[in-house]
Amino acid sequence: MKVLVVGASVRALAQSVRAAGHEPVAVDYFGDRDLRETCEAYALGPDLGLPTRHAAFAVAAARLRARGVAWDAVAYTGSLENAPHVVGRLARTGALLGNPPAALRAVRNWPALASGLAGEGFRVPRSLPAGDRVPLRGRWLLKPLRGAGGAGIRFAEPGEAVPRGRIAQEYVPGTPASALYLAGGGDAVLLAVTEQLAGREALGAPGFAYAGNILLPRVSPSVEGELTRLVRWLARSSGLAGIGGVDLVLTADGPVPIEVNPRYTAAVELLEQATGQSLFPAHLAALEGRLPASRPRWEGYFGKAVVYATEDGVWRLDGDWAAAGLRDVPSGGAPVRRGHPVCTVLAAAGDRETCLTDLVRRVQAVRGELIAPRALARSGPHLSPGRGGQPGQGHGRVPGGDGDG
Repeated sequence: MKVLVVGASVRALAQSVRAAGHEPVAVDYFGDRDLRETCEAYALGPDLGLPTRHAAFAVAAARLRARGVAWDAVAYTGSLENAPHVVGRLARTGALLGNPPAALRAVRNWPALASGLAGEGFRVPRSLPAGDRVPLRGRWLLKPLRGAGGAGIRFAEPGEAVPRGRIAQEYVPGTPASALYLAGGGDAVLLAVTEQLAGREALGAPGFAYAGNILLPRVSPSVEGELTRLVRWLARSSGLAGIGGVDLVLTADGPVPIEVNPRYTAAVELLEQATGQSLFPAHLAALEGRLPASRPRWEGYFGKAVVYATEDGVWRLDGDWAAAGLRDVPSGGAPVRRGHPVCTVLAAAGDRETCLTDLVRRVQAVRGELIAPRALARSGPHLSPGRGGQPGQGHGRVPGGDGDG
C-alpha cells in the first residue's frame, strides 16, 4: 500500500509506515535529510512553493496528483488535528488512515470535552473562555484554542482578560506526561505512559515548548487503571479510532488530563524502539475495530529530546549522525534560528536519570555542530556539505514538529 503521510514533521511516521512494509510518500514543513532517505519526500516551501500552513497540505496533494504522484491512502500527524476541514479534503484523495473530521472536532473542543470528563468523575482543570477575566488568586495558563507542541502557552496575569482565540486553563502542578492508546470499535487499550520534557532549560526549549519524552516501563496500578478508564471513555464518547495520545499531569491525587491528540504522536517511536516493532499494523487493525488484548511490556527507559538552537547559526553535518542517535536531521549548511528546533536526539538506559542525562549530553553535543554567523565570518565558507544534494536543502527551521508527546 502506498501511503501519503502529511503533517508538520512526519519522519517518524514515515519510518513506521516503511517498517510495516508499506510505501510512504511524505509532505511536511522541513523535508529533513533522514526523511528523504526514507522515502519520496517534499517540503511545503522549498519543493512545492507553499506556505507552512494547514491548508497548504490539501493544495500540496493536488499538485502532487497533477505531477502523476499516486497513493492509496492518507495518514496524518501533528498538527492536522487542528484542521479537520483539511483532513476532510485529504480524505477525498485516498482511504483515510486516521480519525475523521467529526472525531477531531469532538476531542479538540476542550471546554466541551472537559465538561464531559468532569461528568464522568475525571479530574480536569478549570477553564475560562475568551472575554472572561483570570481570577486574582491561583495560577492560570493562557493557551491557544487550536495549539500544538506547547507553542503560544504562557502564564496569565491575575485579572487579565482572556484574549480571543485562547482559553485560560487552571495550572496543575505535577509531572507533565502523556498516555498512548489504541482505539477502535468504541473501545480502547492503554499502550504506554511517557514523561513529557516541556520547557526544559537544559534542552533550550522556550517557555512551555515540547522538548521530548521519556518512555516509562511501568506506572502504578492506580494510574494505569485510571488512564485505561479515561481512554476507554474517550473512545466510546467520541468515536476515536487508531493510535493517539492524551496530554496529562501526574499528581499525588492521580492523573489530570489536559488535552487529547487524536493521531500518531511524537512518543510513538519510543514505544516502537522499546518493542522493536512498528505500531502501524496495530494502528490499521484498530481502525477496523481490532484491538490488542493487552498493552506491550518492555524493560528500560527510552527517551527523545528536541534540540532547540540557543543562537542563530548554520548546521554543520559531520560524522555518522544516525549512529549518534540523531533524527530529523537538517541538510548540511541549513540555517537555524534561535529558539527554533534543530533536530531530535534519542537515548536509552536502564534508569530514568541516566536516560535524561544522556539526552542532555547529546543535545549539548549537537549544539557543537551549529556554526554561529560570527564564526562563519572568521572561517569562511568551509561547511561540510553533508551527503548529496537534494531538493529542499537550505530552508530555515520553523517552530512545529510532531507537536507533543
